[in-house]
Amino acid sequence: MLELWIERPDMNVELLDAQLRAIGAGNFYGLSAQRGGVVLYMNDSTPLDLQKTLARVARQHDAAQMTPKQEAQAARQSRLEQERTYLPLDEKHYEDSPALIKTMAAKIAWLEQEVRDLRGVE
Repeated sequence: MLELWIERPDMNVELLDAQLRAIGAGNFYGLSAQRGGVVLYMNDSTPLDLQKTLARVARQHDAAQMTPKQEAQAARQSRLEQERTYLPLDEKHYEDSPALIKTMAAKIAWLEQEVRDLRGVE
């Protein structure tokens, strides 16, 4: 197995691995992130031009890019952050409602406060 050390100050390991696997097909086994860089693992019979291509891709890797899965996670996190800014349920709006609705509103307000407390949200 060939090991190739690439100096990288930062990287998106999941994306870089996916990119290199797509290029290296059966020759690229994977990578391991190390302090200050990454080690690429390849088949002993990997052609030199493919080794150079994998090394170039690793050096030119844009750590700010994300995989579709990471983008979905970021979008979900952003949506949750936005939704947390909504004002909690105000029980006063339900004072003239039937007892069951008032009880449900009180429970929902309590649950909202519990979740906010668990998350450390004011």
